[in-house]
Amino acid sequence: MAKDSIVGLALGKREWEWTVLTHNRDHWAVSGQAKAELPAEEGGEGGTKPARVPDAWRKAMHHLSAHIAVGLPSDQLLLRVVDLPPVSDEELDGAIRLQADKFSPFPTDTMVISYEVLQKGPESMRVL
Repeated sequence: MAKDSIVGLALGKREWEWTVLTHNRDHWAVSGQAKAELPAEEGGEGGTKPARVPDAWRKAMHHLSAHIAVGLPSDQLLLRVVDLPPVSDEELDGAIRLQADKFSPFPTDTMVISYEVLQKGPESMRVL
């Protein structure tokens, strides 16, 4: 019997929290969850530098070959809904990157860009 796993990871400013869901036959069940505080490290600009991956995370997750879903605080994201003319699936990624370049203060080659088509019509498409 094959087991599938998904790890949900929520990254906070001072802690990481994760839950592991395992699929057995016809249902998902929580097979583990934990929380780890992130100690601030001295040095760097502003007196601290980003904390390293907690040892608890490494010990808990080293054996998993699971999909990982990461939750980030909304104040760390740029989120837009845009209306575009209809484009083919092959052209969609490029069209989204052009739109992101218009509203983002950051260069698109330094960002992770994800999108979801919310609505597709004959004259326009709405994308998150």
